[in-house]
Amino acid sequence: MANQVTNTPHSAPSPVKLSNKSYDVILQNNATNQIAQLNTKRHTKKLPLGQMQVSFKDITALFKGDKLDALDAQLFDYILIKYSQTSNHDNFPTVTFKLKEYMHDRKLRDAKSARKTLRKEITKFADLKLSYSGGNYKNKYDYPFVIQNIFSKTGYANGTAFFTFTPEISALLSTDHAMLMPYHRLLLEINTNREPTAWYLFRKILLNKRTNFGNSTRADRMKISTLLKGCPSLPTYEEVMASNRHVDDRIIQPFFKAIERLSDAFEYTYLTTSGKPFNYKEGIDYHNFANGELVITSWKDYPDSWLQQLKASKNKHCKSNQSVNYSAINDRASGNTK
Repeated sequence: MANQVTNTPHSAPSPVKLSNKSYDVILQNNATNQIAQLNTKRHTKKLPLGQMQVSFKDITALFKGDKLDALDAQLFDYILIKYSQTSNHDNFPTVTFKLKEYMHDRKLRDAKSARKTLRKEITKFADLKLSYSGGNYKNKYDYPFVIQNIFSKTGYANGTAFFTFTPEISALLSTDHAMLMPYHRLLLEINTNREPTAWYLFRKILLNKRTNFGNSTRADRMKISTLLKGCPSLPTYEEVMASNRHVDDRIIQPFFKAIERLSDAFEYTYLTTSGKPFNYKEGIDYHNFANGELVITSWKDYPDSWLQQLKASKNKHCKSNQSVNYSAINDRASGNTK
């Protein structure tokens, strides 16, 4: 079955699903993508009354608890996926899903553990507040907002979890303010406690693919130093050099292992700045590693045709709007007003 476009950034909101065994669809913009990078290993400070603050680039979160990490980001992404599948989501800001559905999508087997973790996450999300200082008010896909709760209501009852977005966040996620991105199901299946680096790197790779879709020289290759900046589960070079200086053990090898974990989604190679493959026999120092590139040589089951349809639909809509505007200008110029 061919992949079908069921929603575009300019159409009436409807459930969005791909007829693709490997990919779901997620609503995203700069703010939500930065939320996915929040981790209390970076830029964190304790506040009065048991609150914590953590930041990444332009996003800042306030919450009660000990940490925010990849597990929280993974669940938030899952909620956004379910939101994109909700009929008329622009006017219905509540996401619900069964524990069994959640376990199936994440390939979890222990119901007791899954229920306990989900309830704990729901409690944390109930008090989670965000602010975003990026973008500008003229860009409808990237505008700032002051600190506010994400959800007005959360809960778990009779095996069902529910999350109701606040009006402000619901507007941020509306069809006119968020764009669609293919989201590989492996991101839901990765155990973020054991493999957070694989999760962070893959999400960054998928975002780069979507952002630069149609430009293979950028969509299918990323500088390793850029990937490292979006991977808070790994220590920085400065942190390692200030301690035991084991850069290979703490950064390079964990990076390689994490990318290898993603081989079900794509085939890849590493290139130096001169365009040559990494020389593993001679060893790789950090400078050559960080300045090298990860190059995706082929994607497995990536929904290219679906994105091409989406892009074509958007271009058609833009041309239609231009024609309407030109017609209105000509009418005014000729005195034909209504």
